[in-house]
Amino acid sequence: MSYTILDTPAAWVAGDGPDADIVLYTQCRLARNFADFPYTKQCSQPEKKAIEERILDLIKGLNIIPDGQYLSFEDIDPCEANILVERGVVPESILHHDGPRGVYISPDQSLNICINTGDHLTLTGIASGSQLHDIWFQMNTLDDILARLLDYAFDDRLGYLTHALSNTGAGLYTTAILHLPVTAMNQAIPAIGERVRRTRHDIHPIYTSREADSGDLFRITNTSTLGQSEDEILFNLKSQIADIILKEKTARTEMMNTAFIQIEDRISRALGIAAHARILAFEEAITVWSTLRLGVANGLLDRITMGQLNELYLSSQHAHLDAKLGQNCDELTLSIERADMFRACFTT
Repeated sequence: MSYTILDTPAAWVAGDGPDADIVLYTQCRLARNFADFPYTKQCSQPEKKAIEERILDLIKGLNIIPDGQYLSFEDIDPCEANILVERGVVPESILHHDGPRGVYISPDQSLNICINTGDHLTLTGIASGSQLHDIWFQMNTLDDILARLLDYAFDDRLGYLTHALSNTGAGLYTTAILHLPVTAMNQAIPAIGERVRRTRHDIHPIYTSREADSGDLFRITNTSTLGQSEDEILFNLKSQIADIILKEKTARTEMMNTAFIQIEDRISRALGIAAHARILAFEEAITVWSTLRLGVANGLLDRITMGQLNELYLSSQHAHLDAKLGQNCDELTLSIERADMFRACFTT
């Protein structure tokens, strides 16, 4: 494809946003549907094509995303599609649909428009660290422009109508990806989960192994938008994020005061694996990466930046490695390449 996403850095990877030592990125997704078409799942292929053309004509005619490019999922291969998922550009659900569909991507991948996923139109904004309101300001401006020109499916009582009941209402799905190594070490995630569920949120690990959560990465999201305004949704998730950040920072400070040698040893061992391993499966790599990220955040490791670690996280995932080496590589080949990437970052 002409858009070489592997050679184009995602803006959030820089790790320069507020609280980026704990929050990898925040994201808003806004679901909208047309009043004169059935939901995507019930659409015929010609109807999906008509929806795609209507949206693309509007994007290009108004130059809504300057210098952006449209990637059709009918044209790109599965590996390229999975790269977009790994980068947070598109939801994984787009992989399970068929027919005309795709995503219009901004040059820095911070603002994207998905077409014919579960909903006809999904606006997605993503930024480093805790920046929900900044993302929403940009997305709301774009949504206002589109709303004046498109006939959205809307009910005076329910709000915006979407294919999923959980998104009906405001249609705003908000997310933060959190790195919580000490909270996880203290086995405090279940208590956080119980608390956030009472406020219509959910938190769950991104990666799990047979023994434990791998990488200490957790996704927190709102689970419903009905009966809430966009401002309420943003405020509520931001409050949850702030509370979790405070708990993690407090736990890290206590850890540094009471278990410094143990943490220093853990970071040194992870550094040894990163600098010398010849085979590195993803599960082990993400666990090592988590420890090294904790070391950088606490000033115990200065040979690499948070942005470089974020880039290492992305580029060591399966689809990114597959695209770099040639598709359909076996796990051993991927693990050898992943180890090479880690050694290149941590061998002086």
